[in-house]
This record gives sequence, structure tokens and C-alpha cells, in this order.
Amino acid sequence: MPTISLKDKVVHYRFDETAGPQRPVLIFSNSLGTDLSMWDAQVAALAMKYRILRYDTRGHGKSTCHESSLSISALGQDVIDLMDVLQIPTASFCGLSMGGMIGTYLAINAQARFEKFILSNTNAFTAHPDFWQKRIETLLYDGGIATIADGVMARFFSPEFTAKSPSVVLGFKQQMLSTDLAGYVACCSAIRDMDFREGLSEIQTPTMVISGKKDQASPPENGIYLSNGIFKSRYLELDAAHISNVELPEQFSKAIEEFLG
Repeated sequence: MPTISLKDKVVHYRFDETAGPQRPVLIFSNSLGTDLSMWDAQVAALAMKYRILRYDTRGHGKSTCHESSLSISALGQDVIDLMDVLQIPTASFCGLSMGGMIGTYLAINAQARFEKFILSNTNAFTAHPDFWQKRIETLLYDGGIATIADGVMARFFSPEFTAKSPSVVLGFKQQMLSTDLAGYVACCSAIRDMDFREGLSEIQTPTMVISGKKDQASPPENGIYLSNGIFKSRYLELDAAHISNVELPEQFSKAIEEFLG
């Protein structure tokens, strides 16, 4: 899978063009502590209808990060830079959790480049920045990612899914443990400082917000708040926890296909 140098960083991506050069582009953006493989089920379901661009967010997977802290706006600019290099004038965008925050930034600041947005299991603002600051301190001074991995998995997936698919959960845990510590911390700082409440009313691009009924990390009320702030957005609630596209891949992919048309 290719990487590309964008200014002072290297972005790892995969561009599946099975659908053919005339088909619309759909970009997927991963959650904190994962990589582009979290969208494998959606690629399998949608690759005959859309050209699908996935990438590892800075500091994740094979994408580099040289900063000690980041902003969601910087991560959003990475998407625009990648689109420019790959000569993609417009696309639709689907992001989950941190990826959804990146999508919200783009929906406010780069509407001309996007046709539709799917913002999944995410928030309009960080209600408890102190939580993220404590997480950063734990990561840096008290054992690193291994210290929090099991707790994160318990929020990523419902107990029912964990019991049914332990190998999937283990795979995500291993993915998280392999994430670069500095990159993970830098992205935590971006989430800590994120607040898009004032910009939501500016979003005119068709948007669908997806929440998970069992999501502890970003509960449904967060998705409802986000959806209510966006002009004529569509809201969908799935019977899943935080990584809803993995818990309910068929329902998630179907929702995307119906929304994008």
C-alpha cells in the first residue's frame, strides 16, 4: 500500500478504484488507536459503487507524526492535502470518533470539496478536556498505551460483541498497542481541545450522524446534539457500541449506501 509525502509528514493510504474512474470517491477516516483496516467490511460492501480512499491518520498505522501536539484542523488539512495530491476535486467523507471530528471540521471549513458527510460515534465538542489531559499524562508517565488498552476495548465494543467475536477485539487491541505513542498522544491533544459548537450552523452539506445505543465513549445524546446543530441532517442510531461499523458492518454499510445514493 502506498505512502505519500505531504509537506513534513508521510501519509499512508489505500485507494481502491475497483468501481472505475467515473465513480464518486468516498473517503474513510479512522478512530483514535486504529488504522485504515477498520474499514475493511465497508470496502468489501461498497467498492463496486464508489472509489474508496482510506488513510492512516497522522501518528497511526504507517503515517508519521513529528509533533508533540496536534489540532483537529491540522488533521483535517491532511485530508485536503491528500485529495490535492491524488487530484480528487470532490468526495464524500465518512469518519468515526476522531475521524468524525475531522469530518466535522471539514464540513465547516471545506464544504466546497465535499458532497456528503457521515459523522459516526463522535462529538461536536469535548465536554471533559481534563479526562484527555489525564490520559495524556498516563500515557507519557505511567506505562504507555498498554495501561489503557483493555479499558479502551471495553468502550470500543459491547460485552455481547466481545463474547461473540473475541478475535476481532484482540485484533483491535493489538492494533492499538502497535500505534506510535507520540502519535497517539498528539491526537489525544487534538481531541482534548476540540470544540465545533459555534460552526455547526454553517454546515450546509448533506450530513448523516450515526450513534451507537451502547456507546459509552460517545453516547447517543452527543450524536443528537451534533445532528440538531446541523441544517437538515439525518440521524441514525444503531444497536452497537463505539466502533459501530465493526459491530454492525452490514447495517452501517447499508446506511452509507442509502444516504449517498
